[in-house]
Amino acid sequence: MLVVLTYMISAWRNKQIASLWFFIAVCVCLLIAALIELKAFFFEVLVIYGWYLICYKKSKKELLLNIILIALAVLVSVIGLSIMYREYPNFKGYMSIDGIKDQLFGNGYTGQGDLNRFTGIFTIESKFFNHDFIKTMFGVGLGNASESSILGTTLFYDTYANSNYKWFVATYMFTQTGVFGLILYLSTFLFLFFKKKENDKYRMNTQIMCLLALLLVFYNDTFLTDAGYLVYFALAGGFVKSKVSEENKMIIQHN
Repeated sequence: MLVVLTYMISAWRNKQIASLWFFIAVCVCLLIAALIELKAFFFEVLVIYGWYLICYKKSKKELLLNIILIALAVLVSVIGLSIMYREYPNFKGYMSIDGIKDQLFGNGYTGQGDLNRFTGIFTIESKFFNHDFIKTMFGVGLGNASESSILGTTLFYDTYANSNYKWFVATYMFTQTGVFGLILYLSTFLFLFFKKKENDKYRMNTQIMCLLALLLVFYNDTFLTDAGYLVYFALAGGFVKSKVSEENKMIIQHN
């Protein structure tokens, strides 16, 4: 849904779709997120729309339209959250101050010995690596913390599989490549964010996906699954140079 919503706001900015269709797409995504309990999606929507508001100057008419759309989106979010509260009563606890603290610094996703998505790296460094400098910097090596249906599992995986370090890209990358590998991996998204875009039409699309990619690295295992290909596809949009034939250019200029 992040890829779809990012594309829709980019298309809306380029006047490829009407405001009504853009608003419908946002509403559908928010309602789906509520029904399937995607808590982080509401924050990610703020990142997407926030970057759009920050980066592009708008006329008074566009500002008014954005204010109306934001107000309507807030209304839809309230409806979506009320649905979520009804379908998932425990969600109220997650959205409280204590609930947010527990998700940020608690005992992991299940609370049964697995790693926390935001503090898991420090747990690996202290409990898995025992503060070993070499392992902290370079990890246990690519493939030494993975599992395979063909090659089987490694000793490291057999020992620490219950911690579910593969649930988050950041902890999985840190385990295998250490601080050096994780920073190098994150820097690729920063590089793409600042790199000059060949296709201005999808420049914002690529920028937003780079920001979201940095969040997804720590939030879940998207880049370890087939869904990662779709994110990379969306990232590539800004670097695909649009080639228009001379004949088409003349037609466009004539019109």
